Amino acid sequence: MKTQTTTTAPRDLYQEVTDRILAALRNGVCPWRKDWTATNDTPRNWDNRPYRGINWLMLSTLAYKSPVYVTFKKALDLGGQVRKGEKGQLVVFWKFFKGKDINPETGKNKTVPMLRHYYVFNVEQCENLPALPAVDARPFIPLEECERIVASMPQAPSITENGRGTCFYRPSTDSVHMTDRHAFKSPEGFYSTLFHELGHATGHPSRLNRPGITEKANFGSDTYSREELVAELTSANLCAHTGIDQPVIENQAAYLQSWLNVLQEDTKAIIWAAGKAARAADCILGRTFEDTTTEETAA
Repeated sequence: MKTQTTTTAPRDLYQEVTDRILAALRNGVCPWRKDWTATNDTPRNWDNRPYRGINWLMLSTLAYKSPVYVTFKKALDLGGQVRKGEKGQLVVFWKFFKGKDINPETGKNKTVPMLRHYYVFNVEQCENLPALPAVDARPFIPLEECERIVASMPQAPSITENGRGTCFYRPSTDSVHMTDRHAFKSPEGFYSTLFHELGHATGHPSRLNRPGITEKANFGSDTYSREELVAELTSANLCAHTGIDQPVIENQAAYLQSWLNVLQEDTKAIIWAAGKAARAADCILGRTFEDTTTEETAA
């Protein structure tokens, strides 16, 4: 009688990485559409070496205030430890080996790339680590007209800057959550993103009651895509209103195109969204539809 042996299927790191990115997208995080970064907030290891490529992309989606990561061993070497029960984040890298085949052009063994991996933990997942050196915040100069619009929005949602590297609107609490303004590349980037989230907030039942906010909308669905179009066009309208549209328009156009691709079979999607966005911008500015009609007629 033969003894049955069990074999474990090899890990598909490519698929794991892909799944992580898809999961981030399904949760509403679009990691490559960021007006914030960078020097102070770029994911990096304890020795201040930044992660790059796919590792930067994956670590940038995580909701930690600190951008610093360590391996399990590094935490121990520093005199600290990873807290029990904490889950590590996958990091991948290429390692090159000499193969058996000969490169006919060089006469040397061909190098064979192999994808390797290890796990890192954010310093917030650790304890008893030495204090990190203070990092100077990027200077931020508020834009007066943008600040006035945000402060004057009627029945505005709550707005917090929690510095955790994500920006979003949460309908259940009617709250806008922004990463720290000092992490943005420019004031224009901060306000255009804030206007985008306030655009989503206008869909709340207490305001314009849009299906993209009041109903469940899965990532990539028509309802979700339409809501993103509305929010970004709302931001574009408000950026134009405040005179900051030129520095951010290229980013907005690329973002809008990504959602138009989803809705490519509906040629009227952008027209529909533009109408909703106009109402949303008026809502944020405290103007009624009648106010807008009167102005346009007078013009």
